[in-house]
Amino acid sequence: MTRPALKLILFLFFATLIAAADTSLPGDPFIDPNVRSPSNFWYTRNALSLYHEQFFGDHELYLWAYPSTVTADPKIWAPRFAYRWKDRLWLDVGTQKDDTDPYISPLTINGARVDYDLDPFRLDASVGETTQDFLPRILQGQPEFSFNQVALTRRLGDTGWGRLSTSGWQPLDGGKAIYPNYRPPEASRVVSAELAPDLTENFRDLRVRAGYGLELMDPTGSLAADRRAYNWSLNWHRPSVRLDARQSHQGLAYGPAHFENFLRGQSSLNVSTSVDILPTLVWRESFDRFVFSQPLESGTRRSSANDTYSHELFYQPSQDVNASLLFSSSSNLINPIATTVETDRAQLRANWDVTQRLRLGLTYYNVDSASQSQKTNSVRSDLRADWWLDGRNRVTALIGRSRVQGPSLVNEGLDLGFGYEYLFGDDLGRARLDYRRSRFGFSQQTYQSYQAALSFYPDPRWKIRGSCAIFDTGVESRTSATVDMSYLLNEHQEVGLVFEQRPFLLYPDLPDLNLGQTSVGLQLRQSFGGPLQASFARRLQPELKIQVLTQSPEDPSLTAPLQGAKLRVDDEAVATTGVNGKAKARVSRGKHSLTLDLSDVGPHFVMNEEPEKEVDLGAADRVSLRYKVLAYSGIRLVTWNDFLGEGSLPVGYIPVGSVPLLLDGLPQETDENGVLLTTRLLPGLHTVTVQTDLLAPGIEAIGPKEFEVETQPGQEVLLTIPLRGFAQIQGQVALEGGLSVPSQGLSIMANEREIGRTDSEGRFTVKAPIGNVKLGVNTAELGTRAFLPDGPVSLLLEPGQTRVQDLRVSRTAQLMVKFTSSQPSTLKFEGVPITLEGNEFRYSDSEGQAVFTGLKPGLYELKLDPQYFPEGYRPVGETVRSLKLSPGEDRELIVEVKKSER
Repeated sequence: MTRPALKLILFLFFATLIAAADTSLPGDPFIDPNVRSPSNFWYTRNALSLYHEQFFGDHELYLWAYPSTVTADPKIWAPRFAYRWKDRLWLDVGTQKDDTDPYISPLTINGARVDYDLDPFRLDASVGETTQDFLPRILQGQPEFSFNQVALTRRLGDTGWGRLSTSGWQPLDGGKAIYPNYRPPEASRVVSAELAPDLTENFRDLRVRAGYGLELMDPTGSLAADRRAYNWSLNWHRPSVRLDARQSHQGLAYGPAHFENFLRGQSSLNVSTSVDILPTLVWRESFDRFVFSQPLESGTRRSSANDTYSHELFYQPSQDVNASLLFSSSSNLINPIATTVETDRAQLRANWDVTQRLRLGLTYYNVDSASQSQKTNSVRSDLRADWWLDGRNRVTALIGRSRVQGPSLVNEGLDLGFGYEYLFGDDLGRARLDYRRSRFGFSQQTYQSYQAALSFYPDPRWKIRGSCAIFDTGVESRTSATVDMSYLLNEHQEVGLVFEQRPFLLYPDLPDLNLGQTSVGLQLRQSFGGPLQASFARRLQPELKIQVLTQSPEDPSLTAPLQGAKLRVDDEAVATTGVNGKAKARVSRGKHSLTLDLSDVGPHFVMNEEPEKEVDLGAADRVSLRYKVLAYSGIRLVTWNDFLGEGSLPVGYIPVGSVPLLLDGLPQETDENGVLLTTRLLPGLHTVTVQTDLLAPGIEAIGPKEFEVETQPGQEVLLTIPLRGFAQIQGQVALEGGLSVPSQGLSIMANEREIGRTDSEGRFTVKAPIGNVKLGVNTAELGTRAFLPDGPVSLLLEPGQTRVQDLRVSRTAQLMVKFTSSQPSTLKFEGVPITLEGNEFRYSDSEGQAVFTGLKPGLYELKLDPQYFPEGYRPVGETVRSLKLSPGEDRELIVEVKKSER
């Protein structure tokens, strides 16, 4: 089958049966009908196009209309009407046409379709016919035909789905085809079923989908007997291993109206797997089989079968470097000439971000191809570079070498390429130039191409786009060009002008199919109150741009961008500055109050200059604001007790408060947490001195007494000053619940760090760091059930102080509830709920037992619910019982169950 025929069938499939062609993977939501839209109106030529939409609450109406442009007949319109209700019902009636390429897509389709979501069911249906009123019958003489389709889909849980569908087609009187061997297929009807469950709840990371179809109407003539279609897919993904497999088979006799059977005679099998050998190394294996048998109505009987094996190693040691090595081999059998072509391919690709502005890429491949008649070898290597000169200018370069060797010739070529791209400031657009030159040694002929493209937005209302391409073969030169301009009148209306020149004349003898043309199109688009209005109105929405610069307090001419500042409009944060100190936001029209929020950038920035605090914005206004902020610096001092002589500030350090200091000769003092934060310091060198003569008794400075700190604008420097001071704690650890002191004593902890141990009787006298201390015992040394009933004790220790503090360690209790009965042993008490104190909750196991562990000693209330006991039985005694558990107690509570009296 020729490529135009395939594209025609593809067009029929997507244009007429989009409601039935559910391309979503299992687990994805149903197709949203909102995504459907007509052909892009900007593609029409030499005509006026109209698009309109109207909304009334939950009801939405759409209307499209545009004339034919292939024949330049303005009387041939293609109106289309659509109605949508509550995102559940979508009704579409009218004409679907596509003028983007009249040679590939010449058909116009008249019909209707409906999509109705009946949760959990979904109904899709379509009906219509094709027409070729203004084009000759081409592309293998495909006739006009009518079609119909109905599909019913049902959700399976939250993610899976199943679908049953039927579709049919009936050829109309298409007249005589221009191909003498053409035989139009007969009418057909297809019924198919699909199932797409999500098995992740039962099988980890597994998804499966399958479908089956069968043609019911017996075709006449000599069509092939294969009238089935089926497909399945399997995906199994684990963190380091992935497996994907799918198979599709399309019957030869299927009509083009059936969904997913637009490529009749095609079968494929794909299996791939990948394994993460290392975090930076991935191995991939794949197998692909493709078989295609052309339907008999084409007048030929041609088929092709291809098997391909691929092996790939992908390596990415960092974000800046990646490389892949690929080996593949394929075998292609072409009938009816029974020719087999064997192809082996080796390929290397690599990319390297040398710097933030320079990227290098390398591609190399070697392909060997052999059949019964000849062998060829192709080798090509390319080296490319992308260089960002700055934020607006980018240069690309390419150099390539190719070599093709056959039985009777050797052809070598050299490719050179150069590109330049420029970004206009303030998001005004971009411009690009490209040049390519290729020279082949066999013919000594040079091919050159020049391309230019422009996207420019000089004003929020204007949009200008254009492109030009020149292709020079050395014998002749062809030029194509396009210009697209549009102007936004208001939120609801836009007009556009399109110019296009296409010089390539494919069929000079068929004027209707002559693609060489110069065309001009004028379009009008309007929208009232609908969702697409936002895309128009956004260009008219006012925009605020800000730039925040920091200034040196000593020299305001020294500036730098400030990141993290927030612009608040009417006290609502709408934008945050980036590394370049810039940000922008779209806001509504009218008057607004503006403030700059510096709370997230630190306490060392002070507003110096700010623009107006109120703005009055109109349609398409673009307002730029510049804020200047003085960048001071700061020092955060921490004085702490280096009790163990560690030298650096540890996690859970003991602070020393009220330490006298001198900062640049001025007296300062740390707070009770040992912290002194100084802000609004001038950037530069500062001196911090510990006033050792004023330290409290029992505290001494260790290490340097004077520090020099250099601060940068807007930054804060952390300075930790270790001191040393001790206090003494005496006490005894009382043990409950059968606990005893280990032979080596118990570990006494201060802020979760060991400071000493008890003797054999649990007494202790230890040195402790001064300041805020949480005193406790390492209960892990007494087993998993030991705990501190009162928790760690908080103490504030003064230098030289002796403090008496006793500690208590207890042991948790355990309760087992067991059901017994004098009835036969076959009586089961599994699944009976038991509540302890309304918090602890258990079900009895298969032995009729429930165990509560980790209980603190004290009073508890046990509740039993008789309705969950075996039918006709109830517990003996009260259903609510009070229990008192002692430290370390293991209590077993027997609950007798008897048959209840009627």
